[in-house]
Amino acid sequence: MELLGRLILNSALSNSIFVIHLVVVKVVWEKLFPILLDCNFEKLNATTTSVSDIRTVVETAKRNIELTIKELYFLDEIHRFNKNQQDALLSYTEDGTLTLIGATKILITISIMPYFQGYVI
Repeated sequence: MELLGRLILNSALSNSIFVIHLVVVKVVWEKLFPILLDCNFEKLNATTTSVSDIRTVVETAKRNIELTIKELYFLDEIHRFNKNQQDALLSYTEDGTLTLIGATKILITISIMPYFQGYVI
């Protein structure tokens, strides 16, 4: 968590996946990230998010880029994201359309595609 604090203070937060065991941490992030990072904050849960939901978030992010508003996409339970969901999101995290912050409670190298494993902190 100390690393996360430094990243936020330096406005250097990039695509990241965190292993978090406390729900309170996620709730605090939901409240603090938009304020500290001056961004639009979208929170979704991988268990209920469809590819269509991802497309909606991406369209919002594209509109916000034109308005110079940064888009932060917080995805809870990212280890439950299936391959189609991950594929739908990948190019937009790579090209900077949105910043992905993922949260999981388990070792995710089993369920996350290799291209997202590099985001694990």
